[in-house]
Parts: sequence; C-alpha cells; structure tokens
Amino acid sequence: IVSTYLVKRYADTGQESFNINRLLLKHLTQKSNHTVDTIAESWFISKRQYQYVRANGRTSKSNAATIAKDFGITVDDLSWIP
Repeated sequence: IVSTYLVKRYADTGQESFNINRLLLKHLTQKSNHTVDTIAESWFISKRQYQYVRANGRTSKSNAATIAKDFGITVDDLSWIP
C-alpha cells in the first residue's frame, strides 16, 4: 500500500523516484542515535515514508538532497551503490 501511495505521489508531482544506498542510510541513521520520529520530522516526511525509504532505498531527489545534507554528505555519496 505504501509503495503504491509513493509511486502515485511522485507521479502526481512529476517527481521521479531516486535510488539511494539503503545500507549506508541504515548505518548513518543508527550512528546518529536519533529516533525514527525525529529523523522523519527533520526530513519533512512521515514516519511511514521514512520506513519505506530505509527499507527500499527509493525516494525523491529532493528528499535525497535533504537526507544527504542532514548527514553532511553529498547526494552522490548517498546514491552510491557498490
């Protein structure tokens, strides 16, 4: 249900889905010691959206930019997949 919602949301706004390295995201969020609620709030997304991004490694490019800025890395670093 969530993925259908996000795909529809991106389609409605013209935003394309953007791949990020979900293992790096997991590492960075665990290292930060923030809760899911505080991370989602600082990224301006819902808790469910955060869970989707972390599980699937997909978000909008603008959300990826916000995430990268929050962790002090570039979008290219965040999207690098080995």
